[in-house]
This record gives sequence, structure tokens and C-alpha cells, in this order.
Amino acid sequence: MRVIYDFEYEDGDSECFDLRFDPDSLDHLFKQPENPPSWTLLSNNMCPHCTLDRTKHVHCPLALCISGAVDRFHSRVSHESVLVRVTTDERTVFKRTTTQKGLSSMLGLLMPCSGCPHTRFFRPMARFHLPFSSEEETIYRSLSMFMLAKYFMATDGVHIESPLLELKAIYKNVECMNLWVARRIRSHVKADSSVNALVLLDLFAKIVSFLSDRHIETVRSWFSVYLEE
Repeated sequence: MRVIYDFEYEDGDSECFDLRFDPDSLDHLFKQPENPPSWTLLSNNMCPHCTLDRTKHVHCPLALCISGAVDRFHSRVSHESVLVRVTTDERTVFKRTTTQKGLSSMLGLLMPCSGCPHTRFFRPMARFHLPFSSEEETIYRSLSMFMLAKYFMATDGVHIESPLLELKAIYKNVECMNLWVARRIRSHVKADSSVNALVLLDLFAKIVSFLSDRHIETVRSWFSVYLEE
């Protein structure tokens, strides 16, 4: 699996990220830096709910995964205008946006495939990556993904009593993770684009973790044809 993110700035500068993923596991295939920066150490602003074994993981896998992107946007400010082109095997998407929104979209792809235990649940969404997804699209994709996951779990004999509560719990863990990853990055960068990109992702996490009956009823209305007697 391959996804290319091209950032073209009005001052003539550009950044290209040619992202490769294992087609089966969806692990992000990247060359780890020989001397990873100190902010990627697992012990540096370690998430309080991290489940990784410190004796086996010197560095945070998520921090390592996004460190290249963070370094290349080290001096870029959040609101700077940029043309982002996202190319996959199926299509190419163009959007004139801000640095923080373009980077947020790319991080939303990288983080599930990084090896972090709290983001791995989103790998099915990463496989069908939707750049610059809206709040409504995120809610629909999250609910659809988890209900399909519930079906596969049921066929394996695993039963979830309250699937919506389980999904909210996953997003709550991601909220906590976003906070501590942002702290890591803030200790490293000069400008704010990387931190604010995480803030945008965190807003989506909060939307799902606080899903209300109103949100559910909105989605339910789209399936009315299946509910007709």
C-alpha cells in the first residue's frame, strides 16, 4: 500500500512524503533514524496509560513513526497556506488548506500504523484513508468500522455487551495519548504546525468519545430503508 502526500507552498518550497505500508499488517514501512531525537524516548512524556514494556521499547513507536514529518515541518506555522495533493492507487485528492490541516490528515494515516497499542484499532480506516474527512464522515466511518469489527469478533466467539461504549473507550484512550504526544512535540519544535495538527485530530477523537443520541439518530436516519416494515 502506498500513499503520497505532496505539500506545495506559495513561496515555492515543497515537501513530499512517499508513505509505504505492509499490505497485510498495514505497518508503516519506514527507515528509522540512526540517532532518534530524545523526544521520541518512551520515557519522555510517556503516556500514563502506555502498555508497552520499557525493557523492550526504548523509543515510543508512534513518536518514531511521525518524527520525520515533525522535523520537516519544524519551522512551519499552522495557518500557512499550502496546496496538498494526496495520491493513492485509487485516486488523487487536491486541497488548498493550511499546514496544520494538511499535516493532521497525514498524521491521521500514520498514527494507526505506527505500532502504538492505542491507535491500532484504526488500521481498517487507514487502509481506506480519506484525506481531510469531515466531522460527519469521521463519525460514520468510525461507527461503520467498529460495527464490522463487532461482526468479525462475534464470528470468533467474542461478545461485546455495549459496542458503542467500547468505541468511546478506545477514543478516550486516544485523547489521552494525543495530549502526551503533543507535549513531546512541543518540547522539540519551534513552530506550532505539528502540535496544532494533533489538536485537530484530538477534536475528532473528542467528537466520537462524546457521541450523543443526536449523532446516532442522524446516522440511523440514513439507514431508514433497512428499517421499513
